[in-house]
Parts: sequence; structure tokens; C-alpha cells
Amino acid sequence: MNINGQKHSPTTQFADSKGMYNMHVDEKTGDKTFSISLPKENSPLGIHVIPNNSNENQVNGLILQNIESDGRIKRQGILEINDRIIEINRINIEQCSFEEAQLVFRNALLEPELELTIVRSMKKSSMPFYLNQNIEVNPSTKRLGKIMKITLTKGADGLGFKLASRDNPTGAANPIYVKTIFGKGAAVEDGRLRNGDRLLTVNGIDVTQMSLQDTVGLLRETKIGDTVHLCISRQQDGSLPEDLVHEEVKQQIITFDIPLRDTSSAGLGI
Repeated sequence: MNINGQKHSPTTQFADSKGMYNMHVDEKTGDKTFSISLPKENSPLGIHVIPNNSNENQVNGLILQNIESDGRIKRQGILEINDRIIEINRINIEQCSFEEAQLVFRNALLEPELELTIVRSMKKSSMPFYLNQNIEVNPSTKRLGKIMKITLTKGADGLGFKLASRDNPTGAANPIYVKTIFGKGAAVEDGRLRNGDRLLTVNGIDVTQMSLQDTVGLLRETKIGDTVHLCISRQQDGSLPEDLVHEEVKQQIITFDIPLRDTSSAGLGI
């Protein structure tokens, strides 16, 4: 078979008792390519997927990053973390952008049956995958730019960058951005991190659902001499959201306990 223009050794085709079909095994790498199908239900698939590479115009398939315990995929029990989806209802998505792949996925979920073609690599990745986004319900994934992984070693001048995020009175997590690269520190010495980069993971930990304060605390745990692995998303213009460009005066809620006498008729006096 031919994958991504590379020639592979002959393959073997057979069916699997667990529900896999049209299975091929690459005799050179041991990688498996197979299909599964699920009937339409009113319950979520329960998976989180990410692009297989950083090219925003060609995802080369979608990597299965997480399987939720109460979803249909978990109940079926076939797919595994790091499986790569290359076809959805017989539509190949390797040459699609991430937004196009999402659209194909959403349309397929409306059909009577969902068929996925999977590549399972026998070579396990040493780096954890990133980004906890649900292809079924979360439209914010289409706002991601180029995905990059950056490793910094903390020196005496620290990591050397400042983060910023919008305030959210509901307490929900908001995107976290690199606001400032300091003149000293690991970031300026490395040279890859830029203002406007959106932070996705720190040492494989998904920070897209974490608060700014918790994310900063996570970075501060890095000791001098240790390395920190960052995954960031970079838009083409590399710009920060407009409301984060200038420092804003932070509002603060303060509670005062004011004792009152029962016989007083003057009130609070304000």
C-alpha cells in the first residue's frame, strides 16, 4: 500500500474478532490500518482529537488524544490513544485543513452510520499529545494556528516570558497568550517563542482548561537547570487579542464586615 507517497512493503488483509475490518498490516513497520463502524446514536463519541502535524492546511489525519469513559468509542473498546484517523465515512482527510476535517466529522455524525479508517502505529510516541478539544462540540479549535513544540531550559534569569489572559467573571478558562518576551531569560536565548503565541500545554499538561494563575504556578515549578516542554499555537499575524495589548486596571471586589449597634439610627453613614 502507499501512504503519504512513501512505498511500503506488502500488506496482509484480514478481519478481527473485536470488530475491526478491512485490516492491513505493514510487514515492515507493523503498523495496522483498519476500519470500524458505529451506528448513529444520541450520545457523544467521547473522543478528543488533534491534527497529526503542525501544517494548518494539511493535517495528515487526526490523532486520538483522549477517550472519555462514558462515550461510544470507549464502550466499543477498539480504538486506543494515539490512533490516527485518516478517513471518515470513506472521505480521506489527510490532505484537509483542520477546519475542513472538523466539517467532515460533523457531517458524518449526522449520517446513519459512522465509519472511521484508522492507522495504528506500533512505534509509540515519547511525547504526550496535546490539546483537549472535542471535535463534536467545541468550535473553538478552528481558531488554532500553526502548532509548535518548544523546549526551554530555565537558567538564572528564569524562563523569560510573561503570560496574559482575559478576565472571565464566570470562572471559565480563557486562552492564555505569551504577552511579553523579556530581554533576559531562556525564551529570548532560544528565540522561537513569540509575543501572541497561545499556550496549549506545559510538560504535556493541557492548560487550555486551566486558569492563568494555575498555569503560571505550573511554570514556576520549573527549577533552574530543568527543561520545560511547551506546545503553542501561532496565528499567521502573530498578534495578541486587542484587549490584551495594553495593561488594564484590574477590578477588585473587597468585602468589609462593619459592626452595627442595635440602637443606632444613623445607618452606615454613606
